[in-house]
Amino acid sequence: MNAGKLLWVTVIFIFAAVIHDACAQGSSRLIIVDNGIANAAIYAPADIMADQTSGPSVRDLAAYLEKMSGAKIEIRTPDRMPQEFGGKIPILIGEFAAQLFGPIKKKSEYKQGWRYVVSQKGVGLYGESPEATSYAIYELLDRLGCRWYMPGEPGEVIPKVNTINLSYADISDVPRVIYRAIWYADNDFKRRNRLGGPYLSAGHALEMYLTYDAIGKQLLQQHPEWYAEINGKRAPSNRVCWANNDVAQAIADAVIRYFDTYKNAISASLSPDDGIVFCECAGCKALDAGDWFDVMNCNSMSDRFVHFANEIVDRVAKKYPDKLFGFYAYAQYTKAPVREKLRPNLVPVIAPILYCRAHSMTSDCPSRKELRKVVDGWAKAARMFGLYEYEYNLAEVSAPNPHITKQIEELSVYYSYPNFRFWQPETMANFESALPGLYLGIRMSWYNRADPNAILDEMYRNFYGPARDAMKKYWTVLDEAQTKSDEHAGCGFGYLRRFPPETLGAARKAIDDAL
Repeated sequence: MNAGKLLWVTVIFIFAAVIHDACAQGSSRLIIVDNGIANAAIYAPADIMADQTSGPSVRDLAAYLEKMSGAKIEIRTPDRMPQEFGGKIPILIGEFAAQLFGPIKKKSEYKQGWRYVVSQKGVGLYGESPEATSYAIYELLDRLGCRWYMPGEPGEVIPKVNTINLSYADISDVPRVIYRAIWYADNDFKRRNRLGGPYLSAGHALEMYLTYDAIGKQLLQQHPEWYAEINGKRAPSNRVCWANNDVAQAIADAVIRYFDTYKNAISASLSPDDGIVFCECAGCKALDAGDWFDVMNCNSMSDRFVHFANEIVDRVAKKYPDKLFGFYAYAQYTKAPVREKLRPNLVPVIAPILYCRAHSMTSDCPSRKELRKVVDGWAKAARMFGLYEYEYNLAEVSAPNPHITKQIEELSVYYSYPNFRFWQPETMANFESALPGLYLGIRMSWYNRADPNAILDEMYRNFYGPARDAMKKYWTVLDEAQTKSDEHAGCGFGYLRRFPPETLGAARKAIDDAL
């Protein structure tokens, strides 16, 4: 037997000796805290402890295990994998875990594969990247019942126990949703709920590659014919002509310069600037496919837009074939095209700004039922697609709007499509007025197959404690005020129909009961 092999056999025997007493008699469990005494220590390579890598997650692991049990779990950061662990069960992070437990079993294109291992050897938490390693760390805390329902300390629910047991397991996985994000929350909250992933850029940007870019501005001055024709004239504006191949080339060149500068970016947005006025020239109109769009009482511009976007993608792909190009399915280009075929790297992100925000696609709401057709169209047209839902009432933001029914019914529709890969809603800092639906969306972006009602019941029980039944009643009353009303516009002028005195009285009673 060679010296190296003998060393590792010795290490394994040490593991067995150390951990034997920390295993529950006759069970497949590891006891990392026993009656308030720490049996374990965390071992992480020093080079992953910076704030921009896995450091915050590793420190969270120690902090929340201590919050749970009162036992201080030491973090040790040796330069290399230790040969012995000083009588402690090793909780190994990153490369240390890989050395003991072997490679990640599931990998992804964007390095999001992670592995969670608990065995007699110890605990292994690691991934293909620092972010993926954090996924494994929060898997452990999630299994112990730690939850973060809203940003800040009041939003966290941490169980109190004297002893912490971990069942033996070996789980490798890759997030089904590549990018998961909300707008207004701190980085700690996002990380703890495993939001994140490779950013899909899809915001309003298309014309800005020329109008905000120094080279683009010069080109527009030299080529005024590149501007959109509006009311019979081509004049400086935030619109360009999509029928002009020189414009496509200029935008492609700007995108290439962007990728040259930001080499780690996986995507660039091709979403047009906000608004509903576009080029009216004969060339652009000829790119339309004659597909009538009832919602806006006009021809759909989706074929026109996709034709132009394809022209840009084809040019950029010669240098950057693996980049993604996000865009909102929005305004006159809400529907999927009927003639043009999307390049595989074009990623539509459905932004249903034109549709009722109170009801779900599976209801009898005439507006929302049309959205179901839109979703189905893009799911069939694109290799991947995403959702940019408005997780508040865009028409009137102050009234509580929990989006319970809409989230339960619609998320199941989106996750039924295997190519639904991006969840990036528009949100506000409105957890106090939209908590159930907002948290449900966050949770299901990671646990796509979970029972949404079970998620909500756990939230009511954990977050509200003795007031859970009353608060469930409160949120249900407010949700039904939205879903059972035949008012679809959503603005404050319809609130007398949405919130009659009996509804407000029921909500007030529920709050009083909770108090």
